[in-house]
Amino acid sequence: MKKLISLIFAFQIITNIHSYANENINSVDSILYKAYISQNKNIPINLIKKLSKEKSSFENTFLLLKVQYALLYFNTYYNPDKELHNTYINEAKANADKLIENNQYLTEVYTIKASLYGIEIGFSPMKGVYLGSSIEACINKAAKCNQFYPFLWATKGRALVSKPSAFGGDINAGIEMYNRALTLYINGKTKWDWEFLDTNLQIALAYLNLNDKEKAKIYLCNILKIEPDFELAKWFLNNKCN
Repeated sequence: MKKLISLIFAFQIITNIHSYANENINSVDSILYKAYISQNKNIPINLIKKLSKEKSSFENTFLLLKVQYALLYFNTYYNPDKELHNTYINEAKANADKLIENNQYLTEVYTIKASLYGIEIGFSPMKGVYLGSSIEACINKAAKCNQFYPFLWATKGRALVSKPSAFGGDINAGIEMYNRALTLYINGKTKWDWEFLDTNLQIALAYLNLNDKEKAKIYLCNILKIEPDFELAKWFLNNKCN
């Protein structure tokens, strides 16, 4: 009887830990969503400062990585700042490596690491010569862990769209990957997620690169149905689709 009670107690502790972890992740995701919509880089910067003061744990390292990555990604769109990039990129990669070494959050972390390499190439295009294969390797490792993770396919889509055609880039193939991600997001009933909105935005931009303004409008309007005041989507709709 005592053994049974101990097992039940242990199970409750584990359940509470997982519940607490999920609440923390959801809270961080909600904050990043607001930062994405408002185009305010100070929100993730302040969140990084807060997380950096908390007790070290794998969960905290993962949350810190998510916020560092989001900040670095937002920085590529909202007044790119090379100094900000240099401040956070190595810390983010170090946190990713720490989690990978300890087999923590592998699908998410490999995907984020692939995206970090892509961001590096955006600031230093010559790095694409040797980082391009690293992106593909991380994406493949993430897919082996969980091929139903939507952000994985959005990341692969971004890699295909941004890569020069001479090195295997293909906008149409990238759009296909983006749509695969959207299907997984929708099947998972994901809507209030910055990565979901951004995937719609990336498809719109890809279609604009193909000079297909009508299809681009569809995805920009999809974003504005969810977030009518999202200025970035409004700007592309009003300035690039007419």
